Amino acid sequence: MDKDFFIKLAFGTHKVADLLKDGKALKESANSLLADLMVFCEDNPVTLDQKRNILPRTLRQIEGLQRYFAQARFSNKSINPKNFLILEKEYSRIPAMLIGFLGSQKAPEVLAPKPEMKQEPSLSQRQRRIIELLRNKETTQVWELQKVLPEVTKRTLRRDLDELLKLNLVERQGEWNAVFYRMKK
Repeated sequence: MDKDFFIKLAFGTHKVADLLKDGKALKESANSLLADLMVFCEDNPVTLDQKRNILPRTLRQIEGLQRYFAQARFSNKSINPKNFLILEKEYSRIPAMLIGFLGSQKAPEVLAPKPEMKQEPSLSQRQRRIIELLRNKETTQVWELQKVLPEVTKRTLRRDLDELLKLNLVERQGEWNAVFYRMKK
């Protein structure tokens, strides 16, 4: 288990919570979850059975945070929605880590998506790479992306960028041959 990942994720949640009027409850949820996750990282004196016993509570906490981020992404106009999307995606990685760690063959019911929750598609490896490149470089054009990702066609890169536009993570500026992309502010 990766303690540093859990700590950085809780820290990121705190940074976003600092921007919210009612951020105290979010911080408390993140802290409570972090405490449970630290138990999973410990070898002694916590037994495997004790870790299995706290798994359902931990998964419920993750689900609650993800619901909060999904709702805040659409309702909070003062904070860039990509902050919530990134947190939501990162928290979604934890259940598989925990279940894999415990050697569970079947995911508990808590992991089943609720019908009222809208499941967003996760970003592909290419899309994550595009986001990473845009964070390092203020703007880019499709031809520049193709130099970095030579195995990907321009058309596929444009489709990936269109999906990132729909998710409100990037913005397109310019026309025709002068079109460039940048991270959404």
